This record gives sequence, C-alpha cells and structure tokens, in this order.
Amino acid sequence: MPVLRELLQRHAERPFAILGIYCDEDLARAKERDEALGDLKETLGTAGMTWPSFKDDRNGPISTAWNVNSWPRLDVLDRKGVIRYRNLYGEEIAQAVETLLHE
Repeated sequence: MPVLRELLQRHAERPFAILGIYCDEDLARAKERDEALGDLKETLGTAGMTWPSFKDDRNGPISTAWNVNSWPRLDVLDRKGVIRYRNLYGEEIAQAVETLLHE
C-alpha cells in the first residue's frame, strides 16, 4: 500500500486513479467485512487507502472481462481501460504508471 499512496500523492493533478475490486466467495465473510468497513473507513482513510473498491465475484463480470484468475493482483490500465501491465508488485507499479502517463 505505501507504493499506491505515494503514487496518488505524486500524480494528484494528473489523469491517474486507483480502483479496488474484491472477490470474496464466502458471502458471510464478505458481509462481515462490509459491515466492519463502516467502522474501519476512518482508519483506512487515515492509513491512506482512500480509493473506491467494488465487489465482484471470482467469475463475475469484472474478473471475467479482465481474465483475473489469481488474487491479490494489481494490474495497470491505460485511459481506455485496456490492461497494459499485469500482476505487478512494488516499484514495478510505479514504473508502469510513469510509462503510461508519458505516452
């Protein structure tokens, strides 16, 4: 998460966004987490996780359209929504974002 927080700060004035997608299969666990998020939102905001997150299923429309078959996973999409980099971690994320912003 530190890399993502730093990217948000560095590119605050540029066409850059972070979106989260989660795919809990256990509905009871997902419900518990969603309810707990009400209490955790302030903590998450303080920790720097301020981006929106959406619920999908492992075979849901987002996972299917983007061919997601492992979790957690971080992909970098261009401004048209095309995945340009898959399964990145650490500094690879920042390098991919910089490359796309300079195109």
